[in-house]
Amino acid sequence: MNKFALWISVLLLITSAKIAFANHHEADDAVQDENGHQMTTEDLSIAYLDANKDGVITQQEYLDGDSQNDAKKFKHMDANGDGLLDLSEQREIEAVYQELHEQYKAKTKSI
Repeated sequence: MNKFALWISVLLLITSAKIAFANHHEADDAVQDENGHQMTTEDLSIAYLDANKDGVITQQEYLDGDSQNDAKKFKHMDANGDGLLDLSEQREIEAVYQELHEQYKAKTKSI
């Protein structure tokens, strides 16, 4: 491959990467979380904490899932006090996250 073709290939690769990155970060429902990471509505689910995928999140799964999680937060979210976050409790938590997400989006668009 001659140098000209190589340079064209590199430029095309860089340009397509920049376009893909820009399109990803300009999504209407994407905002940055407190760590500067892009967040979309799909990121609001807490199902990833369900390590054994049985549909409920135990306190231990919750604590193991994120270093910022603590027992006090879990007890607050465990509406019925059974030591588990069942699907209905998970949906309620996600609805709160969604509302906070919408408020944050509205606030950042008005700035």
